Amino acid sequence: MEEQYLVEQVEGKQNTPTLKINSLYIHSKYRPIEESKNIALEHFEKHYTFVVFGYGLGYIVEELLNLTTKEPIIIIDPLLDSGQLQIKEHHLNNERIYIWGKQYSKTRGTLLYLIERVSLGIKTMVKIVLTPYYDKLFTTTYREVLNDVRNYLVRTHVNINTVNICAERWQKNLSLNLLNILGDSTIASLEKVYNYPVVIASGGPSLNQQLPLLKKIKDKVIIIAAGTTINSLLKFDIEPHYVVSIDGSEVNYNNFKNLELGNTRLLYSPFNHWAIRPLFKKGHSFTSTIYDSIATYIYKTIDKNMPKLLGGGTVAHFAFSIASVISTGPIAFIGQDLAFTNNVTHADANQGKKTLKEVQADNSTLFEIEGYYGDKVITDGGFLSMKQTFEEMARLYTAMNIKFYNCTEGGARINDFTQITFQEFINKFVEEEIDIVEPLVETTLNFDLITAQLQKELELSDTLVEIAQDGIEILQSNKQDTHFSQDILEELDEIDTEILNLIKEIQMDFLIQPILLKLDGAFLAKKEETPEEAYERSYNQTKLFYEEILGIVDKSMENIKETLEILTNKEKLNEFYRK
Repeated sequence: MEEQYLVEQVEGKQNTPTLKINSLYIHSKYRPIEESKNIALEHFEKHYTFVVFGYGLGYIVEELLNLTTKEPIIIIDPLLDSGQLQIKEHHLNNERIYIWGKQYSKTRGTLLYLIERVSLGIKTMVKIVLTPYYDKLFTTTYREVLNDVRNYLVRTHVNINTVNICAERWQKNLSLNLLNILGDSTIASLEKVYNYPVVIASGGPSLNQQLPLLKKIKDKVIIIAAGTTINSLLKFDIEPHYVVSIDGSEVNYNNFKNLELGNTRLLYSPFNHWAIRPLFKKGHSFTSTIYDSIATYIYKTIDKNMPKLLGGGTVAHFAFSIASVISTGPIAFIGQDLAFTNNVTHADANQGKKTLKEVQADNSTLFEIEGYYGDKVITDGGFLSMKQTFEEMARLYTAMNIKFYNCTEGGARINDFTQITFQEFINKFVEEEIDIVEPLVETTLNFDLITAQLQKELELSDTLVEIAQDGIEILQSNKQDTHFSQDILEELDEIDTEILNLIKEIQMDFLIQPILLKLDGAFLAKKEETPEEAYERSYNQTKLFYEEILGIVDKSMENIKETLEILTNKEKLNEFYRK
């Protein structure tokens, strides 16, 4: 039974309205505005995203608005959802205010996705502002919000580290994968072509127990292997219909290079290791929703519209999205342990398999969470982050009436997933043998467009170098100590505009990301900054930007030249397309 809340707006001691919920004064009886100012001042810092738990009469939000200039404010209040409180019209229409709740179409999706979308450059700078007594009145919801924000911060730190480590590798893969993408259809060619049940096989230890059942029905369900899980399936004489791969590392390539792949089709992203696609007879490409610029670049370069899929950074998340795209049938997960079942990381024959002792030797922090059967299981931060992303996706897909089931029968409990045994799933949904759809693909490839585009990029890269060098010279010519002279400011603005426009025309999207992260984090304005300090910060930030641009242009040109060398050499091109 839902808890009932008695909400009363009453006149305060100084004729200012205040609010009572279940006899608790949410705002001061005496000075609600002054109290709200103090709360806002206590929490306010530049550059942060503010999550206000408890709207009340909007006093705290109003005071935060008065302090902020561009910082976003997210409002969460269960009483707004229930209609017992109403948000003020000017808050509802303010572009920097977002309401997270089912009543507001402006904020569709989970809290984590909303924070990611609206936060400023430093996406790890988030503060929760608690309205008095809301943690007591809405304890469960408040804990969920705290947990979501904490999980967002952990995941964002991981993503930032991944970008910094993988940027150069991803950029090279994008360049060479243009040749693969050119010859393949995209995932769009498979959209809703099936109404069969789909089984997503992930590489967790519990997969071992499901393989005998999967083998019996392998011709009656669509089987999608999550990355290197294909090794475990092939060892058990199960050839998946599709395998998803997004990993750009050499290690990932080595997991595939010696496999007998038969008719398995590869579903791959532009940053997947470029040499994996030629190992398969057929493939289909896609990209991530967070890489809109990559989709734009591919369209411009090879005239192909790339579908943008929801994913959480791992191949299993993308497999979930792909299953929902290609079939209207129910989706079963097997091997999705997200925990160290039987004290190991993966199923048999998975080349990434480690024991729990080996994981501990890598200094991983281990802890217990709720298991599939309500017991306690051991996991780590990486698995937990994956679990949380699955739970976010589950909420979104439930709203879309997509049916999905966790049939792992081991590992961690994934909230918002229906749990049934794999045998139950088979009994309920698996019937007839399936037919695999083979979309038409271009038999004759036209390389003229891509060749012309890459040659143009080389010329633009030379221009970019000249402009960045000009920027450094103009910067150093400034004679002031506290500010840029007006003419220099105008010249630098023009330089920056030219650089940003050129970056859009050249394949360096991945390379630029670590630079932007570095610039955002290292040059934040201080409180009560002196003119000299502000000038020094701006000067150093601009100089670093130009220097970093010069550094990544060389790497980008190397990738372009390598791709052009293949394109313009028939022998190398034939070797590349060994299909």
